[in-house]
Amino acid sequence: MGYLQEDMETREERRERARKRMLRAQAEKIRRIKIYSCIIAVGVIGIMLAACRVFGGGSSCASCVGACRFCSGDDRLRDIINSDDKNDGAHSVNGTVSNESDDKKPTVNIVEPEETTELENYEYGDDLYVDGEFVVCIDAGHGGSDTGCESKDGTYEKDDDLKLATALRYKLEAMGVTVIMTRTADVRISLEERAYIANLSNADVFISIHRNAADASSAKGFEAWVNSKDSDNAYELACHIMDGIETVGISNNRGVKKGTMEDNGDDYKINYLSCMPSVLLEMGFMSSPTDNRLFKENLADYATSIAESIFKWSKSRSY
Repeated sequence: MGYLQEDMETREERRERARKRMLRAQAEKIRRIKIYSCIIAVGVIGIMLAACRVFGGGSSCASCVGACRFCSGDDRLRDIINSDDKNDGAHSVNGTVSNESDDKKPTVNIVEPEETTELENYEYGDDLYVDGEFVVCIDAGHGGSDTGCESKDGTYEKDDDLKLATALRYKLEAMGVTVIMTRTADVRISLEERAYIANLSNADVFISIHRNAADASSAKGFEAWVNSKDSDNAYELACHIMDGIETVGISNNRGVKKGTMEDNGDDYKINYLSCMPSVLLEMGFMSSPTDNRLFKENLADYATSIAESIFKWSKSRSY
């Protein structure tokens, strides 16, 4: 009996020791899994950071000297192009661009997005970026909640701007020109970011598409605006464009103008924040039935004419 009891106690002790070993083994297994998981997580993060440095455009000024006008990555450009609910610019009332949404330098009422990214400083320029490639940046005015002007039939300027800008893009690309778009969808982008996209892209030409409006339906015509100072290249390009669309057919050639409607010594933001020849086109009055009809009927021809004018003008320039 004594031996049997001792043997039973020994078996119980062995079972307890085995149970404890099993628990320790399980705990060790869990601990190793946690360690390995941490190591893998750190490794994945390291790979992602390395990939961001390699493919994300980086932040090293030394690596991009001479390659772009600003030390910024392509990721910033993608963020700007794909951003939503950003502010655009101008629409015209009474034959002048209203203060709440124009491209003017002084005290423009710009609604900034909730989160803004500080843009690099840059200065106006009228020279092409000489790198062997001709690049055109096309800006479809307004977008998103900024509808621009509105015609009596309910058409928004932002939609007309994008239609012509898109058609112009295809025409230029068919000619072998590299095209950058500030927007390709119904999104709102600030005036500063539009110019920034053109500058960051090393564009040789910046074309901003808009339409006009006035209280009087008798106001009609097409016009172009360039910087008020040192804008010989932009002025000549704008003249070529206006001559071209006039051959297509417009109600009135209002000419190429410098500055703004309120002050010819001031400038629209599109024209003074850009570092290349920039032209702001007003493609007829949305308050004019005649201009609306011409725009709809001749949209493809206007795009062709503008593209051909830009292309021919570029042939006399170094880029």
